[in-house]
Amino acid sequence: MNLSKLLQRTLAAGVLASCLATSVSAIQYDATAAVDGGGHDHVVWIPGVFTQNEFMPTGSFVENYGAGTASLTGTALKDGNGFIINAQFSGYVPNSIPDSIADAPAGSPKVEEDGSDKGNWWYYTSTSGTLTGVGSFAGTNYVIERAGPAFQVGYGASGKNSDFGASGWLEIYHMNDLGGKGDYFKKGDFNLDLERVPDEGATILLFGGALGLFFMIRRRLS
Repeated sequence: MNLSKLLQRTLAAGVLASCLATSVSAIQYDATAAVDGGGHDHVVWIPGVFTQNEFMPTGSFVENYGAGTASLTGTALKDGNGFIINAQFSGYVPNSIPDSIADAPAGSPKVEEDGSDKGNWWYYTSTSGTLTGVGSFAGTNYVIERAGPAFQVGYGASGKNSDFGASGWLEIYHMNDLGGKGDYFKKGDFNLDLERVPDEGATILLFGGALGLFFMIRRRLS
């Protein structure tokens, strides 16, 4: 193979790899309440306050692997009452050893239901955000932080079933007049079922761009 053809293939492969990597740097999921075997479900559990609820409409969980962050947004309601959730996660810990929990953060994973795939879960070590009351909870606002195990994602990670999902445990504080953390309130948690939002359009667009660059390189080197 002559030098120009070798360079052509090398450059084209690099372009394709770069574009395809970009297409999966951020992944979006539809988020719903995780349902256990008894039919009980909740997005966010605040004992004695808000214990059975669902995103209305569907919530959104977005992971940005390039930044090592994720977010959870949406409105969790029961009979029109509930909280607008705006949660951020950082400190991404990938699963680098398949079928092993050796790289899990301290105190993780937390297995409550089906932990058969726990060796392939990934984590976020920092949790922050707010719960803003609506309906009968209007004016009741909270600040949240991580409590206990790291926020975990994967098959069975919701703690309620074996489906793809996520869960995390919370320290909940009253929000002060400045929008920051006030007095401690109580513990709670998130339990989520997740379904990936198709991204075929973005992938096709990027793949098409890669092919265009490939032919441009080919013309210049031929």
